[in-house]
Amino acid sequence: MRVVVDIGSNSVKYFGARDADGAPEIVAHGSWVTRLGSGAKQKLLLPEALAKTEAALREMRAEIDARGPAKIVAVATSAVRDAQNPQEISRCVQEILGVPLRVLSGEEEARLSIGGAVAAALSGWGTTEALFIDVGGASTEVGMAAPEFRGHSFQAGAVRCHEPLGLDAMPVSDAAWQRAQTRIAEFFPQGPWNTLMDSFGNCPTQAVAIGGTLVMAAKLMREKTWGVVEKTEGGFKVGREDFRRLNDRLRRLSHAERLQLPYLVPGRADIVCAGILCLTHVLDLSGCTEVLVTDWGLRHGILRRWSDFR
Repeated sequence: MRVVVDIGSNSVKYFGARDADGAPEIVAHGSWVTRLGSGAKQKLLLPEALAKTEAALREMRAEIDARGPAKIVAVATSAVRDAQNPQEISRCVQEILGVPLRVLSGEEEARLSIGGAVAAALSGWGTTEALFIDVGGASTEVGMAAPEFRGHSFQAGAVRCHEPLGLDAMPVSDAAWQRAQTRIAEFFPQGPWNTLMDSFGNCPTQAVAIGGTLVMAAKLMREKTWGVVEKTEGGFKVGREDFRRLNDRLRRLSHAERLQLPYLVPGRADIVCAGILCLTHVLDLSGCTEVLVTDWGLRHGILRRWSDFR
C-alpha cells in the first residue's frame, strides 16, 4: 500500500492506495483537525496544535499498521513552510512514521494540487484548460495546468483569514461582514495577481476549486437545496453567486447553530465563511461564474508523481 500523509494548516490527512488494473485505488483514509496554522500570525507552530498533530499521527500510524506493509510519503504545506520552528513537526514525523517530512514550497504545492485535480477537470468540464483554486488553511494556490503549468501561492486561507477578517465573532455582524468583503483583497495583492493573469494570456472561464472546506459547503448546499448544485464524477458544480448567498446565510449563524447543519463539522464550521470568501474573491477577480468543487488535490497529485518522492 502507498500512503500519502498531508500535514496541512487546518488538518492532518492521509490516504492509502493500492494499484488496481494499473490505476491507484483508495483503500484507506483519515482526517484529524489540528489547526497547525493557528500560529500563522506569530509564524510559530503552537504547542497545543503540535500536541494535537502528534496524537493524530500516532492514531494514523496505528490505522496504517493494521492494514499491513506500507510505503509512506509525508509532506507539509503553508503552516510548516512559514513557521520558525518547523523542526518540531519534522522530528515528530520521523519518530512516528519513520520517514522524513518534505516541506513543499508554494509552487510545489500549487503544481501537485493542480496535477491531482486534472482528472476532476476532465470529468466535470471535459478539458484541463481551467482555473484551479486550492483553498487551504493558510494558503490559496491559483494556477493553470494547460498548456503548461503556471501558478502562484497566496498567503490566504480559511484559518489564516478567519480572525484578521473579523469572522471569529459568530454571528458576524453586518458591519463586520462589510469590512471582511473589503479586507479580503489584502490577502491577494494586485501585483502578484496581475503577473499571474498576464502569464495565462486568456483566463479560462471554467474554474476548479480544491479543498475540504469547500467540498463540505457544496454538500451542505446540495443537501439543503440552498443553491443549484450538480453532482459529477469529479465533484460538485456550483455557481459563484450560490456560494456567495450561502456565505451570507452562514455568517448570520452562531457557531452552535452552524454545527446543527449537515456536513459542518467541528474544526471547519467556524472557518467556513473565510474559506468561501477566499474562493469567491478569486472567482470575482478572474471573472469565473461557475466552479467545480473537488477533493481531488494534493494527495492525488503526489500519487501521480510517486517516483519523485521515493
